[in-house]
Amino acid sequence: MIRIKCPNPKCRKDLGIDESKAGSTASCPNCGQKFRLPAPEKVAAKANKQSANKPNTPAKSPADSGKKPWQMEDDFNPYKVKIEEDKPPPEDDRVDQMVRDDFRQRKREKAWKEVGFPAKLIKILGLIGLIVEIIVFVLVTMDVVLYNFKMEQISGNTPTGEKPDLPTLFIAESMVPFFGPSAPGEAPTGWIWLTAFGLFVVRLVYIVVVLAGAESMKKLENYYLSMTACILAIPWFFIGLIGLMSLLKEDVKLEFPEFRKQREEKEEEEWAEIERRKRREREGLPPDEDDEEYEDDEEE
Repeated sequence: MIRIKCPNPKCRKDLGIDESKAGSTASCPNCGQKFRLPAPEKVAAKANKQSANKPNTPAKSPADSGKKPWQMEDDFNPYKVKIEEDKPPPEDDRVDQMVRDDFRQRKREKAWKEVGFPAKLIKILGLIGLIVEIIVFVLVTMDVVLYNFKMEQISGNTPTGEKPDLPTLFIAESMVPFFGPSAPGEAPTGWIWLTAFGLFVVRLVYIVVVLAGAESMKKLENYYLSMTACILAIPWFFIGLIGLMSLLKEDVKLEFPEFRKQREEKEEEEWAEIERRKRREREGLPPDEDDEEYEDDEEE
């Protein structure tokens, strides 16, 4: 008999086990703590040490004859330890880590294909929009500068009594809203340029956010930034709607870091189901209806 204490610090009950169970896994009947019993070599060494250190037991006195077995000093009253046999699943039922990695990579590549097309279109349209905004702002600025230059020349070189040929802001006033055509020489150039500059900054931020979201969607990095980019890109020939439809698919959504925990839980369920089906095949059991539907989906 081997004497051992429960390794659970909150329990520490004295337990007794048979020496033949050495090296196996057991659980404490008091707290349920699972632990591995000492190896047979250690048990044998400990038993020899205990037998060597154990004093000679005196003869049983008449006073001890009426005691129960568990009341005897030399008898040990152990809890009945539950011996649990280690039964790892057969090798055929396990899913190799390389298979898991390959499966994980194929699912990610599938998600990339789903978001790749709308992300690429959004980036292309965003870059075109950025170039157009820069060109418009440069044209407005040049028009305002030329207008002011002409007005300075007219005011300094026009003879008295002669009617000067006043310039107009045709390009700036046609490209900047809130300002209609003004009379020659009376255009509010300062307000027009400030308005054009403010609109340019707002549109620049808008386009940068869309481009950043499209890049994030392409790399499956940030789900909410990708959603924002698709929403902002809806006016661009409804390309944003295509991106939204791709991002709302569960297989694509789970590939983003924000949903990593849900993805891992789902994959563990899938691996458990695969191992269960392999176990049924190994045992010669007929497949379930769910297994047949799963195989049909894989073939499609």
